[in-house]
Amino acid sequence: MATITDQSQCVIAEQIAITGDVTSQGRLLVRGKISGNVKSEDISIERSGEISGDVNARDVLIKGHVHGNITGARVSISAGGVVFGDITSEALAVEQGASFEGIAHPLPSTRRSAKEIESTIVSRAPRLPESD
Repeated sequence: MATITDQSQCVIAEQIAITGDVTSQGRLLVRGKISGNVKSEDISIERSGEISGDVNARDVLIKGHVHGNITGARVSISAGGVVFGDITSEALAVEQGASFEGIAHPLPSTRRSAKEIESTIVSRAPRLPESD
């Protein structure tokens, strides 16, 4: 497994092909190919970039190809971007011209039952004066 500890941006160039998991504590820019799971704070898969494995990051921008599941707070698939796999996120944006084949799931922390939502609405409702 490759581990990148520099807080700056790390670039996987077009000429690079990595087999194995990649972990970065900063921003990762993928222009080459990764066959393995990828974990990073932020990741951008450029048009020439390909990942065959799961992706886990706070912010994920896909302009290239991902064949695997994606988990992130914010996931964006740009026009020309391709995803084959499920996406779990708080916010998902899919531009016209992008391709997404899978299931979108909300992050577990954002899932609330109808009872919880009703409770929140009731607790925020203004109190009416009591009638005599």
